[in-house]
Amino acid sequence: MFTQAATGIQLALHSIPTHILPEDDEQLYILIKSRIYNGKELQSGAARNLNKDRAAWRTRLATAVVFSINPNNVPILLPGIFLFSKPLKVEKMTQANRYTQGTNCYWFGPACA
Repeated sequence: MFTQAATGIQLALHSIPTHILPEDDEQLYILIKSRIYNGKELQSGAARNLNKDRAAWRTRLATAVVFSINPNNVPILLPGIFLFSKPLKVEKMTQANRYTQGTNCYWFGPACA
């Protein structure tokens, strides 16, 4: 019997304190993966900081991290999870390009999607 492998869904984890995040992307993946597993017993995939400019997010108190998860587990994590001793908002990432129409302003492009 042939089964199709589930692709990962990207979720954003908001308001993570920046002082606890490691500098290294590999360490960030390990940190997020272990915290999500400890919090909900779910396996997560790749993790990255939403803001690619490290100097910019280090000057803030909190930042967002994007991670991937099995689509079947998305309802377990939405709308939030308790991690790092506080409740954090989790939302599904939407991919936007210049052909994507915004749902609020109805303009085209990633700026309003």
